[in-house]
Amino acid sequence: MAGKPSAPADLRASGKKLWRETLSDFDLTAPELRLLLEACRTVDELEILRTAILDGDLITKGSTGQPVVSRVYDEIRKHRDSLAKTISALGLPDDDDSKPLTVAQIRAQKANNSRWAAHRSAVATHG
Repeated sequence: MAGKPSAPADLRASGKKLWRETLSDFDLTAPELRLLLEACRTVDELEILRTAILDGDLITKGSTGQPVVSRVYDEIRKHRDSLAKTISALGLPDDDDSKPLTVAQIRAQKANNSRWAAHRSAVATHG
């Protein structure tokens, strides 16, 4: 990639920060950039949802008038799950103590692990 792409204009501060920090450490392919964009948007949406919790009521009324916890909490949980899956799909390391691998190194590592798993399986089957 010739240069690092700028953060899309529709991102908020949190999303732009994730975009900049990720691209400062990694060179991503076009499909990986799309995943990163979705992660950044999810981070922004989480920020909006957290603000809604702070500005709203923790307890609301359910369909029959009973007190229930705000459904915003469920949305936050879903967004956190989505963010974790998207970040995982990118395959970026999250260990701050070690030097991060490049995306190409991660792909090579996965391919190598796959080849060895197939080899071990074949050896176990054929003795």
